[in-house]
Amino acid sequence: MNLSFYTGDIFKKYKNQVLCSLHTDGDIIPAGIGMLDHLHIDELMGFSPNIDIKEFRKALPKVILGGNIHPIKAMIEGTPQDVKSAARYCFENANQNQRFVLCTGGAISAGAKPENVDAFIECTHEIVKY
Repeated sequence: MNLSFYTGDIFKKYKNQVLCSLHTDGDIIPAGIGMLDHLHIDELMGFSPNIDIKEFRKALPKVILGGNIHPIKAMIEGTPQDVKSAARYCFENANQNQRFVLCTGGAISAGAKPENVDAFIECTHEIVKY
């Protein structure tokens, strides 16, 4: 349920029954990461790939993180091995009690190399255990 369209009593009724997700699509200054915890979010998606994911995990230990493979440096400019290395790094440093979604720190853009998209999918199957 998307509560962004509801106000007043309807919002109050459902706000604790759904996950609260914040999608940023932009840079967050390192000093601002800790402030995100005051928003009481359950999930952070689309955050800056320019900051080490370890910093986000340290500041937000209970939040589901989604990211943080660089959509340009890895997916467009990088090699398949760069993508796999980035995916493993993100998974190893952010997966905590299954509170992590392996994805890019932003959308996979039209300029992404097909072999890098394939490498991302392949690596996901290699490291993610259900």
